[in-house]
Amino acid sequence: MAQARRGIESASPALVARTLDGLTYWAKSWDTPARLPPATFLLPNYDEYLIAYKDRHLVRPAADVDADGIMKGSDAFAHPLIVDGVLAGLWRRRVSGAKIAVEIVPKVPLTVRQRRAVSAAADRLAAFSGPGLMFVGRV
Repeated sequence: MAQARRGIESASPALVARTLDGLTYWAKSWDTPARLPPATFLLPNYDEYLIAYKDRHLVRPAADVDADGIMKGSDAFAHPLIVDGVLAGLWRRRVSGAKIAVEIVPKVPLTVRQRRAVSAAADRLAAFSGPGLMFVGRV
């Protein structure tokens, strides 16, 4: 924490603080970009997006969604599916020789736009992984 405070202090002329819901965020600018980057990802297990913070309430699904089954029990160490910046399910991979089978398992209802975003994230994973990757039950 001391190092983080010193870093913020040293950069503070260029950073602007904003407090939302009792949490303080620092940014160079609070102007909304013309186009937001994609916020739907198939993350690896142990990714710092989920494990680096003690308080994960900002990445949990909305209160009206039953999220109890996400990342618990046998799926506790599965790869997380992030949709619109929020935990929405998981994905599993099975390797058999040169073939990799990937199954995407949403645990919350997804809109048509969100399903397209998941499909685009799957395409990015396939491009990164190479020709041996195949999807089982695309979203």
